[in-house]
Amino acid sequence: MRWMMLLLCLGALTLAHAGAKTWEEAYHLDASYREAERAVQTATDDLAKAKADPEAAPLTVTRAEEKLTEAQAGVRNAKVQTTVKVLTAVGDLLTARRRAAASEAHATQAHLSATAAKIRADAGMASAQELARAKEDAAAADGSLAAANRELQGALDRVHLYVDTPPDALPPLPVQEIAGTALGDHVTLITAKDRVSEAKRTLALAQGPDTAALDRTAGERALKSAEDALDDAQRVLKDGVETAKRRYHTAVEGEGTTAEALKLAQADVKTAQKRFDAGAISQLALQQAVAALRDAEAAREQAAVERWLSHLGLIQAVGGAL
Repeated sequence: MRWMMLLLCLGALTLAHAGAKTWEEAYHLDASYREAERAVQTATDDLAKAKADPEAAPLTVTRAEEKLTEAQAGVRNAKVQTTVKVLTAVGDLLTARRRAAASEAHATQAHLSATAAKIRADAGMASAQELARAKEDAAAADGSLAAANRELQGALDRVHLYVDTPPDALPPLPVQEIAGTALGDHVTLITAKDRVSEAKRTLALAQGPDTAALDRTAGERALKSAEDALDDAQRVLKDGVETAKRRYHTAVEGEGTTAEALKLAQADVKTAQKRFDAGAISQLALQQAVAALRDAEAAREQAAVERWLSHLGLIQAVGGAL
């Protein structure tokens, strides 16, 4: 399967340094990824030693090759996990920015409504209760804006753990054909298969005249246990792939729905602006359209982030590589 190269290969839980200069570099800072890389280097060295040793048994080389394959799968998995964690942080930031903008638009709308209510009240056209409600709504909108700005600052702080310069937007992600997506070289599957192979070899060695019958029986049980574990792993992983596929399909649909809603909101603002310029609607009516647009932008951003995450989730589920 061909997987598109992701731009958001960033760091994760524990970082050895400050944020990377670019997000392409940041995953190298993650402790789990570096540990996985060290495991590959160790396995590579062990394989080289086994091949260079003229007295090494063929089985020693085979086992070293299996360990290297496991380690390489571990690196792939660590890189995807790192990217998921960082993309989550990046997505939180981008969504928080949109939500803060929407909260600001709603606060502006609420204050315009409060101003209008005061003018009506001063003219005897609105009750004291109506004016009080308008002021309460404006205060609540200010509170929501303050909360959104705190959320934005927190998201910005989290992103700065991974990268020095936060991104302004996610790169576009084309619709991916996943109809034929199947379970690939997942690290869990590779490990389970290697355990079966090792159990078979152990049982084969137990067939000699120097092995007690009880040891052969123990080997048979160990092989059966390894085969059962492999079956369980395959079943769990296949279920995970199907779940990831459903999530991805839902995300694609959600992105399309929010994209259409955004287009309509953008058109509504253009129409409202023309009508306002012509004196046909009030400033409050125009601001209502702007607030609705900001809401649509926030929903669209969140849907785009979810599609990215579902895309990565599918890669992770099948054991794919970035």
